[in-house]
Amino acid sequence: NVNVVSVPKVDIVDDLGDLETAAPAEVEFGTDAEQRGEPERVELPAGEALRIEYDLAEAGAFVQYYVIDGSTIWTVTMNSGDFDAHEALFDAMAATFSLDG
Repeated sequence: NVNVVSVPKVDIVDDLGDLETAAPAEVEFGTDAEQRGEPERVELPAGEALRIEYDLAEAGAFVQYYVIDGSTIWTVTMNSGDFDAHEALFDAMAATFSLDG
């Protein structure tokens, strides 16, 4: 499953560092979302991204990539029934994410 969402950047988010400390999935999905490991910065064609893995009780593990472009936050979310088997594929797919029209 792959979803791409864009939302307006709110005043409390200036950069990826603000998202890194905000635990965005916990805000989005509630306390059922538990972060797996530490967030990491990765470079995508769309620009610098924050990559965070989560476990969600109902949906299993998933990964989100956050990219800030001006006044927009782009979120790419990927999950499957067997996250560990697909993690390398998720990273390869995210490596193609571009904001070029």
